[in-house]
Amino acid sequence: MTPNYTQRRQRVFLILSGVFLGTLSLLNILGISRFLDLSF
Repeated sequence: MTPNYTQRRQRVFLILSGVFLGTLSLLNILGISRFLDLSF
C-alpha cells in the first residue's frame, strides 16, 4: 500500500464519519424539537 492511498482512505473515512455524525445530530435535533412541540 502506498502512503498516498492510505491518506486518501483516511480522508474518505473522515468525510463519511463527519456526514454520519452530522445527520445523526440533525435527526436528534429535529426529533427533540418535534417532541417538545407535541408536549407543549
